[in-house]
Amino acid sequence: MALPLLNGKSGPRNKAAGFSPVCIRLLLAAALAVGIAIPGCSRTGTDLIEKPEVRFWKSFFFAENAPVQDDGTMEFTCIPLPGLEEPDSGLVCKEAGSVCLVIDTGYLQGQDRVVRGGPDSSVSLYYPNGKSMCRFLSLGPAGSVHGGAWLSPRVFVVYGLGEENGFLFRIDLDDGTVRKYAIPASYRKPDADEERYFAAVWGRSG
Repeated sequence: MALPLLNGKSGPRNKAAGFSPVCIRLLLAAALAVGIAIPGCSRTGTDLIEKPEVRFWKSFFFAENAPVQDDGTMEFTCIPLPGLEEPDSGLVCKEAGSVCLVIDTGYLQGQDRVVRGGPDSSVSLYYPNGKSMCRFLSLGPAGSVHGGAWLSPRVFVVYGLGEENGFLFRIDLDDGTVRKYAIPASYRKPDADEERYFAAVWGRSG
């Protein structure tokens, strides 16, 4: 939405078309609330980027000025995985007894280095009370899940790379929606590879 330019020398004819600073702030807030694009602003879901693990991931793979672009929404679906035992690794839980994320990055921590254990990666949800699990996201060799975090007991984010672009999905379990965000591949750091990233992550958390 184009906002009128302000001119400090407005004459009697165009004073009525001028906007006070308060009005401009209200217009900006309204535009962002309904998703209208304003130059220099984007609906990035700041609660995603404020998570330390997400901020570290973004700064590792992408330039500091890399934009996080709203990429639309999709309906949340999770395919039941029958007959599985309680996961013993990859669990990311917000609080005891609540639903947990099960992150399989496809990478393994070897004796002295990080290795790719398989071509696929995935994100599942584990419900400890019902001892059940469902698959939310699966990626093949062209992409990789790098992590996930809870923003609240019912909202989580997952992030990674898909065909060199960065992706972040913000999932709200209560309203059943997935808000998608993308970081263009043109902002990738040339020396950032996944093996070094996971070595750094596991070194930070170890």
